[in-house]
Amino acid sequence: RTAAHNKIRGHLSVSLSKVLTSGWKLYEETPIRAITSLLWRPVPSAEVQQSGRVVSAADQAAGSMSLGNWRPDFVVVSHSLCKLAILELCRPSDVRLERLQAAYQGKLDTYRPLLTALRTPIDDGWNIQILPWVVGARGLIQRQSLCRALEFLEIPCCGWQEIIDNTVLAAVSALSLMHRVRFSCRTAGQ
Repeated sequence: RTAAHNKIRGHLSVSLSKVLTSGWKLYEETPIRAITSLLWRPVPSAEVQQSGRVVSAADQAAGSMSLGNWRPDFVVVSHSLCKLAILELCRPSDVRLERLQAAYQGKLDTYRPLLTALRTPIDDGWNIQILPWVVGARGLIQRQSLCRALEFLEIPCCGWQEIIDNTVLAAVSALSLMHRVRFSCRTAGQ
């Protein structure tokens, strides 16, 4: 599953890098504090725990914690536009369409504490968005959410379809990879 996720993430990274306009920088799986010069606030440990993340006993006892070491799939920053996107890839089962929406909401909830940590830059005019990039295991998508992310990143509309198509193709390719791995494990055990 991790290899399938990383395969899609790699395709998305290449696609975005090709079309991001000047002034935007794309970072992949990098501690978020290392790539921003923004002021961070500690976040209540209870808020992080409510987001579904594991909180250590030490952070629970302290009552608050720093989130600067979190590593979203992508952080896309434009200092000139005062915009920051936390772009997180999610590859849920797409047997039912509701699972895509649930995965989207789950990513919003999981990364919401970052908005608390970045409250000062938001108050100073930064536009910071959590943008889940959800593509189902068989390639189903909710186009509107992907378009919302591309619009925030100010990618020209003429490039949207290619990025979305590449994501879907990568998801199907990743599914094929998973089937090959599963099949090879079964035949190896016989």
